[in-house]
Amino acid sequence: AGICAAGGNAHILGVMPTPAVSFLTSVVGANAGVVISASHNPFEDNGIKFFSQTGHKLPDAVEDEIASIVATPIDYTKTVRGSSVGRVIYERGMAELYIKHVIGTAYTKLDGLKVVMDCSNGANSEIAPVILRSLGAEVVTIFNEPNGTNINNGCGSTHLEALQKKVVEVGAHVGIANDGDADRCLAVDENGVA
Repeated sequence: AGICAAGGNAHILGVMPTPAVSFLTSVVGANAGVVISASHNPFEDNGIKFFSQTGHKLPDAVEDEIASIVATPIDYTKTVRGSSVGRVIYERGMAELYIKHVIGTAYTKLDGLKVVMDCSNGANSEIAPVILRSLGAEVVTIFNEPNGTNINNGCGSTHLEALQKKVVEVGAHVGIANDGDADRCLAVDENGVA
């Protein structure tokens, strides 16, 4: 609503991993990308991540300037009205486009590899298993049922214990854990060692 009230169009991607927003910002021709994310923290601790129109992280000075603007009281007499208000555009097929991009950049197939994927009940819960399976891996998923409050709750990149146990239990070659917004990744070997 704030973007539209300032005269900008808001392209809504839905729940997506942070790296997907970075990639898709330029694909949809946006001037910037914005992610609301708890990252590796509990769901109550949301923050905002910004990307440039090319999908790159903004320089610290620009982020500081944005923070200053956000902290400034709003003069509602200067907001846009009528046809100057921006539009909300619900983008479709963006997850599939991102999946195709990731698969297309993979250096090798994963045929014969058994992987346990800890999705942290986060944004990568549907996307990561699809990518790994498309590359040929046999995938066992854990913590891939997000409900809005269970993100990073005893799982993911900050809690490897369940992943370590599951890798050994199912005889996997590797275990992978993302944080809630999938911008960090940790791995364990076939013995569950990080």
